[in-house]
Amino acid sequence: MRKWGMLLAFGVIALGTLVNHPAPASAAMRNCLKFVVGQGTAATELAAKKQAMDAWKKAAVTAGIENPAWRIAINKTFECEPDDDGQITCTASGDPCTIVQVPPASTGAQ
Repeated sequence: MRKWGMLLAFGVIALGTLVNHPAPASAAMRNCLKFVVGQGTAATELAAKKQAMDAWKKAAVTAGIENPAWRIAINKTFECEPDDDGQITCTASGDPCTIVQVPPASTGAQ
């Protein structure tokens, strides 16, 4: 029984230490801008897709995202269609995002 009492006491002390002295925290946050579009036209679908993605990234940089990544964009669509001249036109559209590190809020205590 004494063993359980000591374990309980240590648990209470440890919990009190965590509650009274929380570790500073920070978090990564996705920062997104509104919809941008990139388009590419080429003889092959692969080339048209590359052009569309390059144009989308360029538009995202122009809109203010420093290093846009398609994989973390939201509301994204990617469509390709043949045109009357035998070319393929692809359109990439979506909200470009970047990940920003958010510092912990200052409590004023040091």
